[in-house]
Amino acid sequence: MYPKSLQIELTRARLLIAQLAIYYVGIAPLLFSLFDSPHGDVQLYHETTKSLLMGQLPYAEIEFEYPPYALIWFLIPALGGNLLNFHFLFALQLLLLDMAIKIGLLIEGERWSKGWAALLPIALFSIHSLFLNHFYLQRMDLIPAGLTVAALLAFSRQRLFLAGLFISIGAGTKLYPALFGLPLLALAWNRRQAAPLIKGALAGLAPLIAMLPFLPWWQFLTFHSDRGFEVEALYAAILWLLHFFIDLDLNWTWVHAWQEVKGPDADPWVPCALVLFATTVIGSTLLATWRIYRDRTTDLHLGYLAKVSLFVLLPFVAFNIVLSPQYLIWLGVLAALGVLWGNRFWMLLIPVAAILTPVFYPSPQFSSGLTLLQTIVLLTRDLSLVAVWLALGKEILARRSLTRFEECQ
Repeated sequence: MYPKSLQIELTRARLLIAQLAIYYVGIAPLLFSLFDSPHGDVQLYHETTKSLLMGQLPYAEIEFEYPPYALIWFLIPALGGNLLNFHFLFALQLLLLDMAIKIGLLIEGERWSKGWAALLPIALFSIHSLFLNHFYLQRMDLIPAGLTVAALLAFSRQRLFLAGLFISIGAGTKLYPALFGLPLLALAWNRRQAAPLIKGALAGLAPLIAMLPFLPWWQFLTFHSDRGFEVEALYAAILWLLHFFIDLDLNWTWVHAWQEVKGPDADPWVPCALVLFATTVIGSTLLATWRIYRDRTTDLHLGYLAKVSLFVLLPFVAFNIVLSPQYLIWLGVLAALGVLWGNRFWMLLIPVAAILTPVFYPSPQFSSGLTLLQTIVLLTRDLSLVAVWLALGKEILARRSLTRFEECQ
């Protein structure tokens, strides 16, 4: 029998070995992705940046579907010149960000959990990213996800100016981080620290405001104004499943740069879906904000912040008429942090959603129409996101603050 002090040291050594193993195993598959052929999104990033460097204005002379800060992340890869070099540098940039996020998950796991539970955040995120590997380093979505993590880390450390700055830069890169602003503001207000959060957000938004007279960047919103049911969306999955059993007039259609389920039996439902989408997103945001404000909570537990953010974000993904595969990247890192607080079970469904995704994307059928089995898997994935959203709503309403080192339920 080893002395107690030696047992403690052995446990620490085993934990360190496990941490390093998970970290490197999680990164290794991504190294091969650096040399994949560039997808259409990378080609879009390259062409847009090339036109920008030639003096053309985005939005005014170049169609661009993202907010202006997205362009910043394409400038370093543009130094590579041709498309292949651009893709390699862009993927390398994302790989470095992935490595930084995973180091952060290791640190936060140690900060908020004890023993082997500290490995859960990086383990979940590594599994999540592994099954999204086909497009993980091909889409820019890891960048706003990383900025969201940075904002939550800063908030939990009471660096509220930085938290506001990261949120506004994230929103200026891809709109969705703006959803987290109101709940975080309510929490900062309860701590009487709203001023630095607001100042940070304004500092991040200042360049966007300054651009308004010269650059019509708000026009990126019009790019998405006429979209129908993207094939991975919940509504499209339901309709496509029904068409196997009843006679529906539906078409699996290529539109601009994505696939949609269209036809006389699909198109009339789009306005209803948009109402449900807006209702759930606004309702979730207001519910989370109201709960924080009413409780007068001052809880800065990182897992709690992640779960509140995930509760607000999930309807934006699950009830959207557009559910592109890369949206799961947004959810994965929040779920990885969410296991640090409260009930862990529902956070496990987010990586499960990632595991199900390769069944139908990428696949040969994705360009012509999913099979019955693939459609069932797709619908299961989408409904699992709805289930997590409902469970989080219940948990947040029945919130019980945990002390820093209390065991998660």
